[in-house]
Amino acid sequence: MNLRIPITLFVTAFAMSAAAEEYNGKFRDIPITLQVNPVGSEKPFRVVNGFRFEDPNTLEWVVPGGANTDGASIPWLFEVMTGDNFDPAYLPAAVVHDYYCCIQTRTAHDTHRNFYYAMLANNTPAWKAWSMYTAVRLLGPDWVLTQAKADATGLTCFDEADMAQSPSGLLPGDGAASLTMPPGRGSLTGFASALARAENEKNLFVISKLRAVARTLQSTNGEYIDVTSDGKIPATFEGVEKLKENLDDIFSFESYRPSLEKVDYSPIGLVVPLGAEPVATIEEIKKDGGILRTEAAWSNEELALLGVKGADGLPASLDSGYLSKLEEGDQLKGSGLDWLHAGDVGEKSDWLRAIEAHRSYQDWKKLVPEIRN
Repeated sequence: MNLRIPITLFVTAFAMSAAAEEYNGKFRDIPITLQVNPVGSEKPFRVVNGFRFEDPNTLEWVVPGGANTDGASIPWLFEVMTGDNFDPAYLPAAVVHDYYCCIQTRTAHDTHRNFYYAMLANNTPAWKAWSMYTAVRLLGPDWVLTQAKADATGLTCFDEADMAQSPSGLLPGDGAASLTMPPGRGSLTGFASALARAENEKNLFVISKLRAVARTLQSTNGEYIDVTSDGKIPATFEGVEKLKENLDDIFSFESYRPSLEKVDYSPIGLVVPLGAEPVATIEEIKKDGGILRTEAAWSNEELALLGVKGADGLPASLDSGYLSKLEEGDQLKGSGLDWLHAGDVGEKSDWLRAIEAHRSYQDWKKLVPEIRN
């Protein structure tokens, strides 16, 4: 029997301001009502009343009643960004984004971009919307990298009782990937250790980077998302893609230089030293209310600490070696840049495989047979 805990949250999506210059879409069928699922459910909330978001092109994004949600498609990321998964300013957009990331019936590109418009339609300030969009674009699921949802039953997206009521074509495809290691294939111990280490370092780096993006957006009144050795990156969809391209290059170790035994730092742009382990850092940020609630604009003192000197605020571009000059010191401790340091190419390859494996069940299925003691 599927019992419901009788607690209901009412979430209102605010109407678009009539004074706004651009039409970013509008929510329909609000307020949104979420009901708490039984303890232990993978996604803790159920959408009681279906609702719709009409995007700027008048395309409707429908979230049916019965859909499950955790308030965000990347829960830990949203907790770091906003302090929780259920901030009313982001929740309507996040629920739509979460649902379409689950069913994957529209492209990742359109799904992430729709998240940005839905935030603006709910009167989220533009610089915050760019921060959140940048976060999901950098870390959100990519339909190219993932197979159709691995949960063949669809229970991640829907309750069993609701599936028969779902519109045709909205449920994931068949074919769940297995996490079972084939007999005689060795141990996952070494791989799990590499995964934990890589994930910790990468999480620190991502948090550091997102803090820098939020600060840069604040310092430039929402005009730029980053500053690199190539110059300022504008707060546009093209700018976010440029930042993603830079970081993908880093995450894949494409910029690893064997002669230097390290990754080329020049495309990284600004980072914020954190000085703590990932778990402690995340808890501290959540306690403070999230990156978007606590971050101040860049100060000249902070920029000087990072080796960015002689600028009144953000410079037009960064010295290509500004991070490498500090790598042996303490200024970048906790920024996650240790993840990019030397070690041999084989170790970096193991870390990359671990990170990619964590992105999708299909990667696990492909990689497990290759693992050895």
